[in-house]
Amino acid sequence: MGLKRSSQALGALFLASFLATEVFAWTRGFHPWLGVPLTHAGVWPVYHPWAIWRWGWAWGWHAPAAFREAGIAFGVVFFGLMAAALWPQPPGKPHARWANRRDL
Repeated sequence: MGLKRSSQALGALFLASFLATEVFAWTRGFHPWLGVPLTHAGVWPVYHPWAIWRWGWAWGWHAPAAFREAGIAFGVVFFGLMAAALWPQPPGKPHARWANRRDL
């Protein structure tokens, strides 16, 4: 897997984790046991993007149904972004790309 595909996969993982974290926090009413948020966007607390994985490890074994909405959000975003990144280009249709040293 090339650098481009790896960065796309990591970006999709980051965005999906961030959204799943915020969905889980929202469905739990931003309860204090979630910990201290990273920052606030207006009145909404914003948690660290990887917090969903820590919460899932700590509480997912005991209450898997609590993570259902966050899991659905993660799956839709991650697999949607990966499908968009890996979708083949139509043949014969020109597409824009950055120039490299050979093009210059």
